[in-house]
Amino acid sequence: MTRSRKRKTLSYVSVIVILPASLSLGCLFLMLHIKAEGNRGLIFSKQHIDLGELNYGQDVTVNFPFKNTASKPIKITKLHGTCQCTDISADKMEVLPGETGTIAVTFRSANRRGPENHKVAVSTDAPKQELIMLTLSAVVDPRIELIPRALSFGHVAVLEDVKSREVTIISRFREPTKTISVSSSNPYIKATLLSRKPSHSREAGRISVELCGKPPSGKLEGDITIKTRTEKGIVSNSLKVMAEILDIRNMVHFKAAHPDQKAIFWINSHL
Repeated sequence: MTRSRKRKTLSYVSVIVILPASLSLGCLFLMLHIKAEGNRGLIFSKQHIDLGELNYGQDVTVNFPFKNTASKPIKITKLHGTCQCTDISADKMEVLPGETGTIAVTFRSANRRGPENHKVAVSTDAPKQELIMLTLSAVVDPRIELIPRALSFGHVAVLEDVKSREVTIISRFREPTKTISVSSSNPYIKATLLSRKPSHSREAGRISVELCGKPPSGKLEGDITIKTRTEKGIVSNSLKVMAEILDIRNMVHFKAAHPDQKAIFWINSHL
């Protein structure tokens, strides 16, 4: 074999062996670079914390640690929680490269009951990381309970024929408790504190809820705030009240669409 042929053969072998190897190494470096770029930003060591079981009225503060792994400073532009039962704060709103910090979340269990799941939204100016979601969970042992927990009057056409509903306030405090006031957020929903003698030692009071006035047709919603004096101080609870007020002029259509619905049909003499 001549020298020229040997040189050509070696060149072919070099191309066949070295080129794929170079491409493989290039792809590997590119993947590592992309992965490194994807890991840059505010990195939280944990994004969910379970507080476990809490006693009623217990306040718990937890920290979500983070680190800026990017090459540029990152600003935390906003902190927002999904529940007013949480207080959120950050020890720094601008984080330099390599710096660490924490976001503190305080959960207040007063007026909460049963399983609780809440989110904390962290907004930043980092590219591809404008929003980071943190979550918090707990189970709260209720000391004041409303029976029922919500009221629905269903479909209502005539307020004069709608019976009032009663709600019982149950206390699990050791010392005697007493409901001292009730108030409604909607002028068409009236709440009255009854002076009836408690039926058992755990009963902290009863309230009567009724619809009043002439509300417009459509959905009627409101919250009733109930305040009870306990050994831990004044405890507030909220009762959701709902109703669907029907337009008397559409009663025929409603009856055709809901033949099994027990609604109050009445013709207003003033119409």
